[in-house]
Amino acid sequence: MNDTLKIKSIVEAFSMQPQILQISESKDNFWKPEEAIKGIRLEYLSYSNDEYPEPYYVGYNFDGKKLFQYLAKSVNVHYL
Repeated sequence: MNDTLKIKSIVEAFSMQPQILQISESKDNFWKPEEAIKGIRLEYLSYSNDEYPEPYYVGYNFDGKKLFQYLAKSVNVHYL
């Protein structure tokens, strides 16, 4: 996979009305600026009884706070 690709958005894959989570340029035009998404990263999360960590897409706001995490195989990813 090309390391220069950046995630633009993710979309729930198994929903009749999927939520679209898109990266924002700034938090200035948001009604709730703390909910503006600055970045989405692929992370591997492991729980106490897991032998292998699972890949998740994790979204962060402009203050570095985690906003959401989706199992990687449950979303479609759009790149820049």
